Amino acid sequence: MLKRFRQPEERTAFAKVLDRAAFCAKNHEPAFSEFLDAYHAQAFWNALGDGAADGLHVRLFGGYEDAERKMLGFWQDYMEPSNEDFPIAAVRLTYDEKFADGLTHRDFLGAALGVGITRAMLGDVAMMPGRTIVFAHADIADYLCGALDKVARLRVSADICPPEALYVFAIDRPRTRMTVASLRLDVVAGAVFHLSRGQMAELIQSGKVLRNWTEARATAQVEAGDMLTIRGTGRAKVVEIVGETKKDRMAIICEKY
Repeated sequence: MLKRFRQPEERTAFAKVLDRAAFCAKNHEPAFSEFLDAYHAQAFWNALGDGAADGLHVRLFGGYEDAERKMLGFWQDYMEPSNEDFPIAAVRLTYDEKFADGLTHRDFLGAALGVGITRAMLGDVAMMPGRTIVFAHADIADYLCGALDKVARLRVSADICPPEALYVFAIDRPRTRMTVASLRLDVVAGAVFHLSRGQMAELIQSGKVLRNWTEARATAQVEAGDMLTIRGTGRAKVVEIVGETKKDRMAIICEKY
């Protein structure tokens, strides 16, 4: 399986994942990887056979349903996998929203990294009015709560969000209904990100356009649930393909990140 990855850093990262699978198989207890970015989480999942490893259950989870950064978890086949087993804590940062104007995801992530935590120990950073949730490895959650008291010049208060509060956790992202000439990747992505056909062709040729975290051809057919990414531009999810309009175009609903 390691031969599927040519880049040394990817092979090293996947070897760590396989080590966790081996630990589970040998010790008969659940084991988990570090947080993986969306691309590597999907690539490693695929390498394991869409979650099927010999004698093991495999699951991806990042703390909430739509998480981008996720851990891979392993259980013996006689065990019952559960998202509650994942060593993920939700560190909730609260603050006075009127003083947070201009702060971005990068500011909150930078503050967490600035107290000495590596990126592999941190999952998504979800910003909402008056609060931000940083998903972190459970082993460092208490330390993060004690060490993180400022984001730029903004004073914040940190605590661990109880699991029951996450059942209603959701990020409100704007949705847009639009019509496109076809469901080809270049057509849909061009419409979503307001780019011309020529711009899309150049981006696709340079490998900057991803469908579900993997480089794709211009002619690839987009489906409901697909995540479209243009490196350096943004991401969008195709939430629904509504169907053909009276003018023989396809109506779709997208959610921009």
